[in-house]
Amino acid sequence: MKKIMLLVVTMGLVAVGAATFAAFESHLIDVRAHVEKATYVTPNDLNFGTTIMQQSYHKSCDPATDPTGASGNCLAVHLSASFLTQPQFQAVDYNIYCEDKAPGDANRGDGNITPFMQISDSDPSDANDAVNLTTGCGAVAYSTNPATLDPVLWAHGVLDKSFDKDDLWDLAFFAPVCRDNYNAETDPISPTDLAGRPGGGIIDPAFCHKGPGPDSDEYTDLASNIKFQVELLQVATP
Repeated sequence: MKKIMLLVVTMGLVAVGAATFAAFESHLIDVRAHVEKATYVTPNDLNFGTTIMQQSYHKSCDPATDPTGASGNCLAVHLSASFLTQPQFQAVDYNIYCEDKAPGDANRGDGNITPFMQISDSDPSDANDAVNLTTGCGAVAYSTNPATLDPVLWAHGVLDKSFDKDDLWDLAFFAPVCRDNYNAETDPISPTDLAGRPGGGIIDPAFCHKGPGPDSDEYTDLASNIKFQVELLQVATP
């Protein structure tokens, strides 16, 4: 009987030991990151307001007096404060696109404005910035395919944390004339001159509305998106 009791106790100790060795530890580590963009743009909206057909209008900044585009009178792209504190990166390559506004956009207007515009670098000494299209950008009519907003590459730029933290881009807009209001025989601006302007300068009547006056009183509302897209982050040289 004693041998049987000793065997039972021994088996119990073995079972307890086996359970002890089968236990696992558990540890919890909280992993987090604060994610920000490398760049940001100003302003959010650039409005030429009420314009007169066949007249030129400009939104531009003077890099000598307004090096960061704080006036909001031109398109500006800036390196973010977060990017400036990242030691592994030195520069940002980016593209500028003109793009249709999405169907249903409250500010879509009658057609795109960028075909009647030119873009230029406010600081020509920036050899790493370049305009891809010198006259007009995109099509007058909006895309009929809601899935495709038809972005068109307009320009390319580079920001560098050592010497070029802000890039300024000027826009020139030549307000088009509705074809019903243009007379090739009497208009002081010939079709040849108009062809040299951004987008040609004559807009189809389909994009024009009758104003409160007689039949020849017409107007059109034009709008487009201009997109700054980061293409590449350049790694800093060790």
